[in-house]
Amino acid sequence: MKEQKRKTVLSVKNLKVNFPVRGGLFGKEIGRIHAVDDISFDIYSGETFGVVGESGCGKSTLGNAVLRFLSPSDGAIYFQGENLATAGKDTLGKVRKKMQVIFQDPMSSLNPRVPVGISVGEALKVHCKLTRDEQKKRVADIFEQVGLKRDQVNRYPHEFSGGQRQRIVIARALIMNPELIICDEPVSALDVSIQSQILNLLMDLQRDRKLSYMFISHDLSVVRHICDRVAVIYLGRIVELTDTDRLFKTPLHPYTQLLISAIPSPGLKSGKKAEPQLLCGELPSPASPPPGCAFQSRCPHSKAICREIRPELTQSSSDHWAACHMIPGDKNE
Repeated sequence: MKEQKRKTVLSVKNLKVNFPVRGGLFGKEIGRIHAVDDISFDIYSGETFGVVGESGCGKSTLGNAVLRFLSPSDGAIYFQGENLATAGKDTLGKVRKKMQVIFQDPMSSLNPRVPVGISVGEALKVHCKLTRDEQKKRVADIFEQVGLKRDQVNRYPHEFSGGQRQRIVIARALIMNPELIICDEPVSALDVSIQSQILNLLMDLQRDRKLSYMFISHDLSVVRHICDRVAVIYLGRIVELTDTDRLFKTPLHPYTQLLISAIPSPGLKSGKKAEPQLLCGELPSPASPPPGCAFQSRCPHSKAICREIRPELTQSSSDHWAACHMIPGDKNE
């Protein structure tokens, strides 16, 4: 199915999130941190859109801005016909019923002092006119759908394993029948064996409920398993954007190539695995990014133009976008 025929669930346009840096006796602003720097993308109905990059690149800030936990400095976030970037409290309250989130650490996102059933059903009290019995039934039903037992609703978070707690958080995200769920590193705190169970659960729920996911992760092996398209983020900007198969078969940006090279892989009987390429140097500060291409100080292919002019995200081939001076653009555009 071609993307232009699919329903757009979320559309982010030229989004920026800046934080002031203050110093001196009177706390005067002396600079700005460009955490998210002019990012645009669409998420389509029923797809999983991956956002990947190393720690500090702006992935979680992007997710928080989409949810309006953070106020954007510029740009637009369109969801259900509303621009969330400028929406007021009342509008956000109505829209958020259809946009939910799954956090990285399930223990810290659940109230340890109340039974998990109350945490999962809290949104029903706020947004739905249901009797207490109807609320309890809805919560028990959603527990079953995520692989838990109905009678576990009265237990406390510490009585569950890490994987079970993440299922509870997924149940809380599903309770309002959302269209879009922001998954912020949802399996990174779990054992590998449990990760696969949670990922398969998310994929089954997506198929059954026609959900869309924005899946934030630093683990490319997880992204490869669950995502349909992937945006690679570096220092607050998208440096490559394409479908998952194409990204792993023909990565264009040097940063993407280095990330994929570093994915752990078991040795092959027919020969040794190629030595991974090392990503040298530290991520530059978003408060003082380098001139030109932000990746030029760590790129093995850096040229003079890379240190002078910042490359724009351009189409290299059909549905494959990259921001690199060394990549020729699509001649058929």
